[in-house]
Amino acid sequence: MNKFIVFILILINLSFARIKAPDFSLKDENGKTINLQSLKGNVVVLNFWGR
Repeated sequence: MNKFIVFILILINLSFARIKAPDFSLKDENGKTINLQSLKGNVVVLNFWGR
């Protein structure tokens, strides 16, 4: 039971972690360029896939 509580506390702590990503830009599906800095103040979820 104690290991489960520690696990939950770690998950809660990670959810409040503020991890800074380097600024970069991407084009959306309409061709508009969006950079990460323009989204400052919003919640952003980055999901990177590799091959």
